[in-house]
Amino acid sequence: MLYTMGIHTPACLAAMKNGKHAVSEVPLCITLEEAWEIVETYEKTGKWATIGLEGLGDQTLLNMVRKGLFGNIVHAQTGYIHDLRLVKYDPEHEPWRLQHSVTRNGNLYPDHPMAKMLPVLDINHGDRFDYISQ
Repeated sequence: MLYTMGIHTPACLAAMKNGKHAVSEVPLCITLEEAWEIVETYEKTGKWATIGLEGLGDQTLLNMVRKGLFGNIVHAQTGYIHDLRLVKYDPEHEPWRLQHSVTRNGNLYPDHPMAKMLPVLDINHGDRFDYISQ
């Protein structure tokens, strides 16, 4: 069976159509069609769907950075390690993820490595990314 839709889009659409805002982990959408369906549902209902990141990270570190204890931070390096062998190669476990990897060879989690570093670097609360490389 070919899975073209992830599991998060239908859940978000159901919530929106039932008068609720929705927060999802990634991926909120896998296809352009899913993204447009989220947009169109928002336009009809006024209810939004968004991605919830993994929190703000270590609040102690963030507090120390904001107090200037480390000086001006100009570089950060981060990563995300997630063993996906079971879910990617077992079609019974998470078929949508396997299909996404086969057809798109894409990273479902481009935000995860930076989720905890964005507040530390004050990105999107002042500065913006110029470019990202992998």
